[in-house]
Amino acid sequence: MDKSKLTSEWIQIFNRLGSEGKLKPTVPYHDLFSRKELKGFPLHTLPMWTVNFPTGHITCCDPLVTLPSKPDTYIRTVEPGTYLLETKNH
Repeated sequence: MDKSKLTSEWIQIFNRLGSEGKLKPTVPYHDLFSRKELKGFPLHTLPMWTVNFPTGHITCCDPLVTLPSKPDTYIRTVEPGTYLLETKNH
């Protein structure tokens, strides 16, 4: 078996666990990004930069270890396009 790629079985299990809600973060990140304050401190949204996903494939790896031996390692796809990255600070 070629270990340089995620197996379709692994991806199916990952997607199944995600659809069952078992991979949800313990922190409500979406809620945090929609808040104006947290614990009495004002929160400010700062646009950082944009990221372009022309194919919709998101590469998830440690580039120092993984690339270029496994350049197609990904587990998520999004609609192809350009997305704004934002952060919050107080």
